[in-house]
Amino acid sequence: MNNIEIWNKKILAKDILYKKRLLNIFNVPHFENICLRINNKKEIPKKQSTLLSFGLLKVLTNQEPKICFAKKSIVNFKIQKEMPLGCKLTLRKERKNLFLEMFLIFIFPNIQTELKKSGNGFNIGVKSLLLLPQLTIVRGYNLNNFGFNITFNLNTKNFDLILSGFQIRRNYEKTKN
Repeated sequence: MNNIEIWNKKILAKDILYKKRLLNIFNVPHFENICLRINNKKEIPKKQSTLLSFGLLKVLTNQEPKICFAKKSIVNFKIQKEMPLGCKLTLRKERKNLFLEMFLIFIFPNIQTELKKSGNGFNIGVKSLLLLPQLTIVRGYNLNNFGFNITFNLNTKNFDLILSGFQIRRNYEKTKN
């Protein structure tokens, strides 16, 4: 068990049980999965950019991503049918906790974007891959063009307590400076 899993099970779950007065431990809000999507709209016609994004996600999560293809052609965007657009993958269980720990330590303190709520989760867009410690070795490629979207899915719509337990600020919270 890594630090995030221990914190979530031993401290945060009990804290939420007492604060919300839940009767069952299974009603405690938790992260179900984390979805990562990466694409580069400037270099969509080049197939090398899709292979690079495939490799970047594989190095980042140690899991093989799925390549997304265009369903139909769109002339204005210069997209043809069955053209590779980007990659996506879903993290669950142990890999979810490992990525969540890496996100809270390396990525979240360095980004300035706001959280966008969507249903039972929230989205964060990361504009540069240079924030990640695994990708500091990669040279010869311009990683500033590659950004990725992180979607955190939870089992409940009201997830303010779990966000405060992991010290993730929402966009309506004001910081004291």
